[in-house]
Amino acid sequence: MEYTNVFYIMIDCLRADVCYGSHGNAKTPAIDALRKRGSTFTKMMSVTSTTTPNVASVFTGTYPFRHGIRSLRGYKLAPGIKTIAEVFKENGYNTYGLVSGPIRRLETDIQRGFDVYDSHNSDKVETLFTGWFDTLKKDIKGFKGPWFAYLHLWELHTPRAVLKECNNSRFGDNLYERSLSSIDLRLADLFNMLPENTTVIISGDHGENYQIPVCSYIRNKMTKIPLLNIKPSRRHPKYDHGYGLYDFLINIPFVVAGPNIPNGIEVDCLASQVDMMPSIIDMAGLGNVNIPHDIDGKSLVPAMAGGKLEPRPVFLDATARNIPSEKDWLKGIRTDEWKFIYAPKNESIEPLLYDLKNDPDERNNLYHKLPDKASSLKEILLQHETGIEDRGMALPGKKMTEDENKDLEQTLRDLGYVD
Repeated sequence: MEYTNVFYIMIDCLRADVCYGSHGNAKTPAIDALRKRGSTFTKMMSVTSTTTPNVASVFTGTYPFRHGIRSLRGYKLAPGIKTIAEVFKENGYNTYGLVSGPIRRLETDIQRGFDVYDSHNSDKVETLFTGWFDTLKKDIKGFKGPWFAYLHLWELHTPRAVLKECNNSRFGDNLYERSLSSIDLRLADLFNMLPENTTVIISGDHGENYQIPVCSYIRNKMTKIPLLNIKPSRRHPKYDHGYGLYDFLINIPFVVAGPNIPNGIEVDCLASQVDMMPSIIDMAGLGNVNIPHDIDGKSLVPAMAGGKLEPRPVFLDATARNIPSEKDWLKGIRTDEWKFIYAPKNESIEPLLYDLKNDPDERNNLYHKLPDKASSLKEILLQHETGIEDRGMALPGKKMTEDENKDLEQTLRDLGYVD
């Protein structure tokens, strides 16, 4: 298998059901064409509903409690964890990071292994819909191969950037869908300029609750509500993402197309962001020998060829800025049929148990009706974390200094994450 260039495009806040056209009315012909000439993983789950820990899991193949970046701020990547950029660099690749949003800050150490790690001002000043797009295309044309490039797009994140010609009902029912339609138009241009020997990946970092407007009043009010004591009629808080682990917040697209990728394949095995690193390394032709042995993820390449992967649960966290304190952080485990969520440091928050087979919208909490099922799922989650610690594989991340936290805080304020 020949090595290929790798172009990983992460669209912040991109939900799988919207990307694949089963929910909403966004127009995505470029992504649809990519799916036809590639493979789509329909049950890819993010490890959290917050950007920075998710990107760290994609880059390292490990869950947040191992790579150390637990939330948007305060934490740095653990020493000793190898990144995907470092793997490609070791194999003779040039590595490029073109980033936006909170991961443009270097305090997290998430940039390890990139030869170039450039950020752009993404709050509607430099987007795919401004002159920056020409700069982006020029940068891509200048990549020297073989290359691995990571592009993080912010246009879909609130306040959402939309092309003027797409801001009407033909391109979606709301700003979220119209923004995705706008992004898709630009993706078509990018795809057309890539060398033939390029593996292209489209994914999201987490999902989004986009059908209810977000405002400061709602954000402030949400921080005072026990997140898991919300009645079923209010199960979807009026906020964008980060506050929970419902599937619309964690089910993300993972579409791959390239020289070594089967065409038009849909893979329905349950997978996690921690599987992306080993899968991308394998898809690029570097083989299993270059996949770090001490990661949580597994290569999904055999599943694209029709092979059966051993069923595995995926593990989840909710540690966002709008959860009042660390004691209210949530943990979860998801299988093909069940999801269990609880707050390990706050017993006053009611746990959640959902039967995903019969209740895919997660409206009926069965925790009190099926306590044994909840206990068995919780035990699997605890055994996983304990096993990692017993094998000496847990590498707690370094805490940021006070100055680093202040600098990051200002970036989050500029992005609208904090008031």
